[in-house]
Amino acid sequence: MPLITEAFNPDKGPWKLKRPPKVVEDDGLYWVNLFTREVFSSYESYVVRMELYESRIWSCRLTGTSNLTYQEALKSEAEHMYYVNTFPETLMPVFLEMVHGASQHLDVLVTIVTNRLRWLFYPGEQVKFRGRYMSVKHAVDWEDDRPKGKFPEYGQVYCVEWVDGKGKPREQEVEGKRLL
Repeated sequence: MPLITEAFNPDKGPWKLKRPPKVVEDDGLYWVNLFTREVFSSYESYVVRMELYESRIWSCRLTGTSNLTYQEALKSEAEHMYYVNTFPETLMPVFLEMVHGASQHLDVLVTIVTNRLRWLFYPGEQVKFRGRYMSVKHAVDWEDDRPKGKFPEYGQVYCVEWVDGKGKPREQEVEGKRLL
């Protein structure tokens, strides 16, 4: 549901759509707003509400984009809901921990979160390595006991797990940069 500028919402709460009349007369005239499905029994109330919906006082609740009409805000929310619904559940606690209480400007915070989630993997996350999907178990922490010649200067190494052709779970250490 799009957000409305406070000056135009006397209830100061979430916007509420007008409820249809309880009694509908067969011979009565009614006006219907096609994109909200609101039913009006008087033309004047219909016009007032339509003017409100066509005013640039609405915002998308997902992106914060303001100065939209109600229809534009609905469209923006529908377009961006895909990204909200496809965000991996395993990364949600990590994401929330990073943004909770953050005092950076929003565009700086977006860059920080994007870079961290792009280059680091977390337990439970699904990754692809050599054509097969695997699950990250944990990051390997050698603390200067890194074996000679193994994973030289490539940064983080992860222990990944998959099920082989015989149904047995297998584990392997893999460089983070080789995972997708």
